[in-house]
Amino acid sequence: KINRVPTDDENLRVDVDGGEILYRGHGPFSISVSKSFQSDNISCVTLQMPSFRIIRSSDGDHAEFLVVVTFSNIQALSLGIWRRHSHFEKLVNDILKLAKGKDTFKNTLLSWQCLLNRKRWYKCLDKDYLSLKCFLLERFMHDFLFESPSPTLISEFLGLE
Repeated sequence: KINRVPTDDENLRVDVDGGEILYRGHGPFSISVSKSFQSDNISCVTLQMPSFRIIRSSDGDHAEFLVVVTFSNIQALSLGIWRRHSHFEKLVNDILKLAKGKDTFKNTLLSWQCLLNRKRWYKCLDKDYLSLKCFLLERFMHDFLFESPSPTLISEFLGLE
């Protein structure tokens, strides 16, 4: 249970499930994007990655990035789900399997390559680096949303299917 969340200006430590929040920062240029789909269940998906946090858990310190997504048809459902870098790596592997031999997800994979070009050789929890990484992950997810043929892939990534 969280009562207060630390921000850029606070050193407050808060316990969450699986660990303790050491720091919470915001993506510098975060913006939400939307795509409409021709689907029976979901007609529009809006996606944004506005913040990141540093968590201390039994696995050690690590960063998590907030993916805020809204699925809408007649009514809208907004969710905020925290994801680690390893979740995005798994998503890229799934995309590579789907794109194998096809001319799909070009911009998504290019955005991922841009992120890898900026990636440090070791786990880096520097706040400025994580702010940049949050921006690059959001760009990657925007491209993924635009190139996705259906909202199913995004739902699977978020653990909703």
